[in-house]
Amino acid sequence: MRELYFISPLQLFFFAGLLMVLVLHGRTRSRLHGMLALTLMAIALWGLTIVGMRTSASVDDAIVWEKGALIAILAVPVFFYHFTYLFTQRAGERAVLIAGYAASVIAAALVAFGLVVPDMQERWYGYAPRFGPLYVPYLLVAYSLTLLSIRNLVSYCRNPPSPAARNRTIYVLVGVGCALVGGVFDSLPQLIAYYPLGMLGNLLFAFFTAIAILKHNLLDLRVAVEKGFVYSVVSAVILGAYVTILFSLNLLFQDNASAYSWPGSLAAVLTVAILLRPVLNRVQTVADRWFYRRRNDYLRALEIFSHETRDITNLRELATVLEQSITLAMGAEGVRLLVPSSGTNRFRSITDQGGGGAPPFILRPGSPVITWLKSHDGVLSRDDIETEPVFLSLAASERAQIQDFNTELIVPLRCAGELSGLLILARKRSEEPYSDEDLSLLRSAANQTAMGLANARLFANVVSQRTRLEQLLERVIKAQEEERKRLSMELHDAPVQWLTGAVYRVEACIEYFNRGQQSRAHKEMLEVQHALDTTLSELRQTAAALHPPALEKVGLAKALGRYTEAFERDTGILCHFESAGSIPRLPAQEELAIYRIVQEALSNVRKHALATLVHVRIECQERRLAASVRDNGVGFELGDRRRTEYGHLGLAGMEERARMLGGSLDVQSAPGAGTEITLVLTNVEGSAVAEEGDMQAGTQVRTKSEVPA
Repeated sequence: MRELYFISPLQLFFFAGLLMVLVLHGRTRSRLHGMLALTLMAIALWGLTIVGMRTSASVDDAIVWEKGALIAILAVPVFFYHFTYLFTQRAGERAVLIAGYAASVIAAALVAFGLVVPDMQERWYGYAPRFGPLYVPYLLVAYSLTLLSIRNLVSYCRNPPSPAARNRTIYVLVGVGCALVGGVFDSLPQLIAYYPLGMLGNLLFAFFTAIAILKHNLLDLRVAVEKGFVYSVVSAVILGAYVTILFSLNLLFQDNASAYSWPGSLAAVLTVAILLRPVLNRVQTVADRWFYRRRNDYLRALEIFSHETRDITNLRELATVLEQSITLAMGAEGVRLLVPSSGTNRFRSITDQGGGGAPPFILRPGSPVITWLKSHDGVLSRDDIETEPVFLSLAASERAQIQDFNTELIVPLRCAGELSGLLILARKRSEEPYSDEDLSLLRSAANQTAMGLANARLFANVVSQRTRLEQLLERVIKAQEEERKRLSMELHDAPVQWLTGAVYRVEACIEYFNRGQQSRAHKEMLEVQHALDTTLSELRQTAAALHPPALEKVGLAKALGRYTEAFERDTGILCHFESAGSIPRLPAQEELAIYRIVQEALSNVRKHALATLVHVRIECQERRLAASVRDNGVGFELGDRRRTEYGHLGLAGMEERARMLGGSLDVQSAPGAGTEITLVLTNVEGSAVAEEGDMQAGTQVRTKSEVPA
């Protein structure tokens, strides 16, 4: 029977010792960690001294080990009370702590002098102590400190700083309760059971403490427990149970030596080993899943996200899947994906995860958050934002967004070295901090998301360009048809009518010649000549409208000046034209595109603006060419600008021409404030000297009257 009692204290020694090493190897070192390590060390020493006592060769040897065990187990409640005193930060109990240490020292001295356990006796299960007259005061000291420790933990659980802290403390409380119950049964001789309940209670205490450390991050022990180390802890417990079974078989057969000889014993050992090997593997697998459950969940979430986003090309759908996957995997209160918005470069959330019409999450391009993430490779935490001086300039609106969302982490998304998006995570629902494993998963998800964003943007750009080209093609076809209709009407209204009249007069002229009325025939011929001259003039004007010949002859500035004169003459709208700087000669296609943009802008003025005055200006300074058309008409809302896009190509066609030139088109308008359209080209290259006859730099043309600018 002595062999059975040898196994449980050995298990306790290894288990408590390994936990002590785990605590000492944590990243954080403090008195709190030291007291927990001392508690586990005292438990391990108690187990070791009990092993020595139960394997002693004589009663005299056993009493020495028993005294060491009593001193070691007395140190456990003292150190643990000191641990709870620091852990709960309970005020006003320093005197109790000092008294506890003093009482423990006195009790240890009484043990050493043999007043608690004077000697040992042999019983049917092995050595057992004979309790002396001061055994009850000894128990009173030990159990008083234990009960005070439980009171501290219960009080802490009633008002914990977070749900996670409450969970950690409950596990420790359960372990202490198991140790207390086991100690009570182990201390009362008349209630001693077959299995040593004191050892079992302390084993359970160590077990639940291990859960609090490894699963619930007791004392913020952010330790990366190596796989082999955890295996050694689990294997030590399983090995103890395994050896216990072997010794139990030995006890069952020890009265029948013939039935259980050494060969039979060896065969039994091999049989049990074979049978327990699958059980050992199974328990090891369960331990892996238990200790590394979160990591496995992370890997599974990452695999699901990778599979679900593989074929997604819609940016909003990608953002929805990402936010849901990360929220589930991290246990976060919320996740938002921010990407640069087109045109403004502001980082804006794509989805409204919370629903209910919540405002979008927006960070401006110059935000300290964006600046920091562009210059750093790491993840930005809430603590960084609250402590680093660079974030003192954070706008109040952005700081409010971060606080309202309970932002805990901001993870950058990078593609080809550029910041392509942000992943903003709120705090966890459990209020636990994000661990290193969390950050590892987030980095992997960020890399995949960045590639997915790049693919989605490329696809969106292709679709947008295709749609825009289709729309432009439709507008071009429509414009061509309208131009043909206009030409048909102009030819029918003027040249065709004049030619028809000329044909009639030629017929009349022939008739007069046949009658010998020469004077009347001559008069009709003069009318025919006038009709043909008028027709020729109309055809030339029509041809000039299709392709302005002045562009090739006199250059862009002069051609625009002539066109504004014709525009004022035809519409009655006062038109002020000005050229500034040296306007270079550009390639023919570029000059034609600029001319068409100004022409289209004036056409919109004529059709929609109801203006009485137009300013047209072209200038070139330091290789920057700008052409603007400004009127004093009715104007329009910029959001409603597409309503003006009928007639010819409209504003969309003007923007497309500007884009083809490598420039930009800016439109400024408001109801009642007129409209200004400005074309800007940079890095202009061309002939520096205008051709003879061109409008020179600084020339102004004012038609009808001198109108103020």
